[in-house]
Amino acid sequence: MSRTALLLLLLNVLSACQATGSGEASGFGGTGQAETPFVAAGGGVVVNVSVSLTQGRAELTIFDPSSQVRFETEVEPSSPLVRTLQFAGNPGRWLAVLEYHDAEGTRSVEWRNP
Repeated sequence: MSRTALLLLLLNVLSACQATGSGEASGFGGTGQAETPFVAAGGGVVVNVSVSLTQGRAELTIFDPSSQVRFETEVEPSSPLVRTLQFAGNPGRWLAVLEYHDAEGTRSVEWRNP
């Protein structure tokens, strides 16, 4: 196989991996911040978010590649967050930031291209 063909194959595999999306799920406690980035290949993103608290409070903010806030909400134990959000926008690095305060809970953020 030629170097050019091998390079094209590698680029196609990497593109396919990015198109499937990325994310993370974890528990958290105390006071702090958790960031989940995603590099969008096209003109927008879809993000599935879930935040559930047993105590404390948290704020989830979604930033687009130009650092503009595209979504912001507060989460409390009595009001868990489970949403699928879709945004149009430029390719680049998107970021979900969860700030939590005296909190215990779980979070899941899953990004993908539309």
